[in-house]
Amino acid sequence: MVLIPANGGSEKPFFDRSGRKVMYVYEPETGDHMYLDMESDIVLPKDYDPSKTSWREDMKEEDPSVVPMRDGKWKTYHVKIDGRYVETISNRWSFERTVESLRRKYPKARDIDVRIAE
Repeated sequence: MVLIPANGGSEKPFFDRSGRKVMYVYEPETGDHMYLDMESDIVLPKDYDPSKTSWREDMKEEDPSVVPMRDGKWKTYHVKIDGRYVETISNRWSFERTVESLRRKYPKARDIDVRIAE
């Protein structure tokens, strides 16, 4: 899938009301317009509305193909890469989103062990 900035390429990324960095994009092959999450490269559901406080407000039902970026609660994670402690991070991301982010940060890692701190 090839996506280009909408409006003739003039669209710029912006932050929606929930703090997510998104961009309005165009898919030339199908002619569809959509919003793209700039952090995760996930195309958001067609009924996504950047004016909502939470991106989940505009989903009529759960879409299992979309990994939630934030679940609202702060959590602390201990991270080991290839058996060696690397860092402790705190965020509001879902566990799945945190692991996905670490895989991009450490692309050569053979084993990423992420545990929620108790």
